[in-house]
Amino acid sequence: MTYLIASHLLALCAGVAFGAVYLWLLWYGVRLLTVRSDLLLFILTGVLRISLLVAALAGGLALGATSSLIAVAVLGFVWMRIAATRVVAVPQTGAMEWK
Repeated sequence: MTYLIASHLLALCAGVAFGAVYLWLLWYGVRLLTVRSDLLLFILTGVLRISLLVAALAGGLALGATSSLIAVAVLGFVWMRIAATRVVAVPQTGAMEWK
């Protein structure tokens, strides 16, 4: 029972960490696109995010992760995404409007 709880907590932490890296790469790519208008680096960060996703899934499956552990890791990723969008959604004074 303790092993089950510990493995699920580890999967949740891995999902949160993966979500942080993934969202940072997304933020960095969008920042490059808006500040420097560098489409090539934006595409490169997109390829890096996709390869990170494939590597994380392949690594988890190679380590013998069950479907419940992968689901808990996805839950951690979603939790990180919601937390990040709540922080970013706060309007900043002097920020440019979208249109």
